[in-house]
Amino acid sequence: MAQSFARYDGLRAELIAALEQQLPGISWTVHLPASVNKLADGRCFFETRTMVSSADVVEPSHRFSDIFSAGDPVLAKYGFPAFGGTDPTPGGWTVARSANAAGAIVSIESKSPAYLYIGAPVDSRTCDPAELPDP
Repeated sequence: MAQSFARYDGLRAELIAALEQQLPGISWTVHLPASVNKLADGRCFFETRTMVSSADVVEPSHRFSDIFSAGDPVLAKYGFPAFGGTDPTPGGWTVARSANAAGAIVSIESKSPAYLYIGAPVDSRTCDPAELPDP
């Protein structure tokens, strides 16, 4: 669990740094703490801290094109494919996702504000949030 935490939390931190550099004036803060939960199939699923933007990112990022140019190199460094565009999502949300071969997901979802979410299945005997290292 500690290895997964370090890997995916590093990805989260690098993505936020790249987004803040690409979109000056829009900062990101912690919206929800990191967590680990047992899925219905018995696997454990880890989620890094969910981040929230200080403003909507859709228009400032030219409908996510700046997010792709900032985020895709970071995704590649961590073994994820490029975002590859936005998903058709109902309700006015603009969403970009990437998933790696291990089943980890990176998602940026915006509907004023935006949220950055990273989750991954992890090996854990207990699925206990107490296993999470202090950030």
